[in-house]
Amino acid sequence: MALFDPPKNEDYPNKWKDMSLELKLMFVYHGCMMVLFASGGAFTTKQELFFAGTLVVIITILSLRHRSAIGWCWQGVETKHLAMVIASVALLAFFLHSATPLFPPSNPRFLPWYLAGFGIGTFNILAILKLVRNSESQMLADCRPSDSQAKAETPPVPSEPSWRRVVRGIYTCLFLLVWMNGASFFYYYGKTFRSGSPTPTSTQTDPISDHGTIVYVTHAQKVQLDRMETAMFAGIPSILVSGFVLHFLIGVKLFPNTPTLAEWRVSRSD
Repeated sequence: MALFDPPKNEDYPNKWKDMSLELKLMFVYHGCMMVLFASGGAFTTKQELFFAGTLVVIITILSLRHRSAIGWCWQGVETKHLAMVIASVALLAFFLHSATPLFPPSNPRFLPWYLAGFGIGTFNILAILKLVRNSESQMLADCRPSDSQAKAETPPVPSEPSWRRVVRGIYTCLFLLVWMNGASFFYYYGKTFRSGSPTPTSTQTDPISDHGTIVYVTHAQKVQLDRMETAMFAGIPSILVSGFVLHFLIGVKLFPNTPTLAEWRVSRSD
């Protein structure tokens, strides 16, 4: 999601044939991890890591062969992209770590979930660095132009009112706050649940449950959990509804490949 700039439609292909090889391979990797996750711990941790590592090596080899065949060349990045990478790494680590109290990655039942999340996060980070692309057309545009055919220049992006950029930035920050509160809730809930008492004590008097198991925590912990849960349940629908209103009704572009109401009306009139 762009912080101030509108999302580019060409970054998100709608059809399988338009996707880059790397994006297709990412979906294959993710699907394999979901199959492992659905197996319910039928394999050991070492076996799952070996399978995932082997798959990564195969994907890397296929990607390198494809790049060599089309003459791909890295276009480089700006300082802002490096800042985005640092933020993305921090958010990925925060997200994966939030599940560790209840679902430790050392458990082979849950490790594939972490491997799947790590794969998606890694692809997004590589995309920020322009080391992978979402569409094959972008990959071909990165290739070195031949002597007989120079690379086509990218058409200038139409400017938009500054207020839309400000609104988009505010919405993105609020979206991240809601997301971080949700992840923090699951982390704090997991830690609190693990430290709870199976029976009431003089200090641990408030019950919380997980899949039918009840433990008792302190009143302060229960109040904090209730506050975070309320913020999550209020924040998620609010951010979804406000995103719909901003994009479709007000015209602040938030979602790629999705027309606003004004754009839809223009397309209908043509």
